[in-house]
Amino acid sequence: MKPRITEACDEFSENATTTSINTRKLLEETEKNREQLIRSELSIATTFSELADTEYRLGNRKRAHKIIADAKKAIEQVNKRVAESSLNGNRREEVRGQIQDLTGKLDDLERKVA
Repeated sequence: MKPRITEACDEFSENATTTSINTRKLLEETEKNREQLIRSELSIATTFSELADTEYRLGNRKRAHKIIADAKKAIEQVNKRVAESSLNGNRREEVRGQIQDLTGKLDDLERKVA
């Protein structure tokens, strides 16, 4: 028969292990959700960019300018989320490349609209 202190230590150890596993799972799930949010915000920025281009081609410069500003705000959010995330190097570089390409397109469009 185990002494009570040993039983208490064993129970504490089992609870700590379960808590550790649950915490790890929660952190993994949070990171997956953060990456999905990054993809969604990047998609929103891309949509704004396309919409701004359409407005420009239709002659709506003022509207295009506002939408470009909205796209840039979305890109700021993506940059913020990427900085907060623990994306691996390849995925981080892929997102940063997409951001850079989109920012270049917006800058070009902004020059046309001005």
